[in-house]
Amino acid sequence: MSVKLKLNQRIKIIDLQENQINFLIDNKKKSTFFSDNEDLKNHMLKFINDGCELYELANLFNFSNLNELRLLNFIQNLEKFNFIEYHFNFDDPKFCIISPIHHSFINSIYSCFTENYKNNLSSQYLFSRFTFFKIYSDLIIIESPRSKIRLSIHIDLFHQILNVFTKKLNVFDVFVNFKLETIIFYKFLEENNIIHSPTYSEPSYLQTWEFHDLLFHSESRLGRADDSINFGGTYRFLNLTSPPSNSKNTNFKNFITLPKPDMNNLLKNDLSFTQILENRRSYRKFENGEGLNKALLGDFLYRSVGVRKVGKNSLQDAIYKPFPSAGALHEIEFYLVINNSQDFNKDIYFYDSCKNTLHGLEVKEKYIKKIISNARTAMGRDSSFPDALVVLTSRFGKNAWKYQKIAYRCTLITVGAIFQTMSLVASALNIGSCVIGSGDPYLFGEATNIPLLEEGTVGEFALGAISSV
Repeated sequence: MSVKLKLNQRIKIIDLQENQINFLIDNKKKSTFFSDNEDLKNHMLKFINDGCELYELANLFNFSNLNELRLLNFIQNLEKFNFIEYHFNFDDPKFCIISPIHHSFINSIYSCFTENYKNNLSSQYLFSRFTFFKIYSDLIIIESPRSKIRLSIHIDLFHQILNVFTKKLNVFDVFVNFKLETIIFYKFLEENNIIHSPTYSEPSYLQTWEFHDLLFHSESRLGRADDSINFGGTYRFLNLTSPPSNSKNTNFKNFITLPKPDMNNLLKNDLSFTQILENRRSYRKFENGEGLNKALLGDFLYRSVGVRKVGKNSLQDAIYKPFPSAGALHEIEFYLVINNSQDFNKDIYFYDSCKNTLHGLEVKEKYIKKIISNARTAMGRDSSFPDALVVLTSRFGKNAWKYQKIAYRCTLITVGAIFQTMSLVASALNIGSCVIGSGDPYLFGEATNIPLLEEGTVGEFALGAISSV
């Protein structure tokens, strides 16, 4: 078994001159290593092409040769910026590549040569409950939202060590010829929270996290080594597909045009912002009389989510509404589930926020009842059925066309802004409203026949008539 340090694919030689080596980082940033003698340059090229055995590198700490010290300094700087991978070769074809993926990764691998790690090595390990696996060709990719490394492990080796992590074998049974590199492998995984001993006890702050919450949190925030190329507005589909359309493509024959409020009159005579803000309440009991009429619903929808203007841009147009949205993309669509109204039948209506029109989808009543019933249940035991429910869906591809790693986070941030805007408009109109904390995307997808991963529900907002007293 051996451990080699090698350059990863994020850094490449682009030019080799007599006294310098020029690199390209992440396909956009240039860096140069200057060499004042041929011997140092050859040392560098050997490392770049073949890597360096760990024990050879550890021995450099004991040398005073200037060229070797400069090489060591160069490698340590590369490690600092996550340009080094650690190749563990157990037996051909069994191998594992450990790649640092976080800016705050600190390599403790050299300390293994000075500390007696074997005495501290557990005979049994378990996978962390946050560790997850992905299959890529003949490799198993292992990661954890708590870890600063990623493992690319040959599937045969994975099956072998899996016996350790399922309590069938201990580490000494798997690797009979126990070497220092074996200890390094297990300690590397343990220190980076991929595995832990059976006696490990989670700290209280960690017990409150669900796996999916922590994974989403860690993956959609900055800190990963590849953030400069895979994070934010990367436009990764720019040359592959056309940008999604501004508004949902619809072919509705029948539509209802909603009245628009007189905005000039509202600017002069509407309640003050302070009054609206202070009057905002979550209502869970509604009158359930005649319900909400066309004028009131039209007023509410236009004032809260109606399009004000569209700005033409070369990549993706900017849409302007009363609430903010990442990149002004406004990927959220709105559906009105009518339960009780003097002007509308019980149905699900699509709200075209560009045209200020409603389009009935002719949904079976059993779906209406179930969606409204779910909303009532989510509001609590003492609530009543809302007169209407605004269902927010996301056209996921519209955000993902521009944003990478944060597309869904941006959607949820937009949903929060929408909820507050709707709450304030409802307050101004004296409509009872309540943000719903949960919803069933599968039920809505079945009711409307909309593919839920193409356009799925991300929020629900209840509306109902309340007493004006």
